[in-house]
Amino acid sequence: MTISWGTIKEYINLVGLVLDFFGFILLLREWWVAFLTQQRELELYQRRFRQEDMDRLQRQNANEILRNHLDTIKNMRERSETEAEIQDISTQLKNRRGLFQLSAFCIMVGFILQIVASIPSTLIGS
Repeated sequence: MTISWGTIKEYINLVGLVLDFFGFILLLREWWVAFLTQQRELELYQRRFRQEDMDRLQRQNANEILRNHLDTIKNMRERSETEAEIQDISTQLKNRRGLFQLSAFCIMVGFILQIVASIPSTLIGS
């Protein structure tokens, strides 16, 4: 049983299309994650803006000892939030970089396989 170049080309083309599709879906997921990340950052900035207003209001009516206490609490809260954000962003970037590399690889290999499948039989010799 011999398999013709035409049959092999069909399978190569199919694998190429599947890899292209898979890579594109991964890329779409990455874009969606980026969109959600920006939305989350906007919410974070809005929350910080409201928190700063609350902090200012609390400081206005506080005596010196309470102001020092409020400043300490504010600094601790900001430091804790910043450390959590750094960890979260670092993890997300690592995951997103890997996902992007995988999607780019799938798209490139799929494209190359489709080119190979497009080679005319006369050039191959069968």
